[in-house]
Amino acid sequence: MPLSRFRRRTNDALASDQLWSEVLASSSLFDNLDQARRVDLRNLALRFCASVHFSGAHGFEVTPFMQLSIAAQACLLVLDLGLAHFSEVRTVILYPEAFVAYREEEDEIGIVHSGYEALDGESIEQGAVVLAWEEARPGMHVAPTNLVLHEFAHKLDERTGTSNGMPVLASRTLRVRWRQVFAAAFGRLCASLEAFDDDLGFDDYAATSPSEFFAVCVEYFFVSPQDLLETFPEVHAVLATYFAGEPVG
Repeated sequence: MPLSRFRRRTNDALASDQLWSEVLASSSLFDNLDQARRVDLRNLALRFCASVHFSGAHGFEVTPFMQLSIAAQACLLVLDLGLAHFSEVRTVILYPEAFVAYREEEDEIGIVHSGYEALDGESIEQGAVVLAWEEARPGMHVAPTNLVLHEFAHKLDERTGTSNGMPVLASRTLRVRWRQVFAAAFGRLCASLEAFDDDLGFDDYAATSPSEFFAVCVEYFFVSPQDLLETFPEVHAVLATYFAGEPVG
């Protein structure tokens, strides 16, 4: 089959009204979107699919539903920001389930530790987003977790050239406020865990680093916003400003 015809058939499948209805019905993430926002999200997701190469690891078959559902979840993050915020995302690699990756880490005294780690997802800096479909498919996550939102939040973070928990922000006012709010919240979480105090009830993986704290907060913001609002109200406020399109102030 000529490549151009294959691409046309794939695009036709992705643009199916039936497929989009299945994607919307597959996750509560989309429940609060009105019709106009759903149309905007669909257009953005289709543009994302047209610009990103989806690849199945070790022969895993990637279906149109997989592509569109991942694109729709990811594009929730840039619904107001714009698809340019994912301009460096060129490839999404899907494994059927958890995969193993080699890791090297240097500890605080300079000793390098290496080994293999089982992962559900990974954002390769300046590279691909890798996902285990078993965890990425809609409806499989348990609130407040969402693997797709988490890994694509890392892509927003990486746009500054450094994964430090602060994405590109258009407003100097917001940048200053962001540093203050996130540093205080991250410090509060770490202190709570160090004191073996679980009163916050927040995902302790967020204490791994400022970058992971940001990604976990993004998950909460879209999946369990009330929990984020109750635990870290100022974080919720700056994320609301950011995801509404970073107004300059």
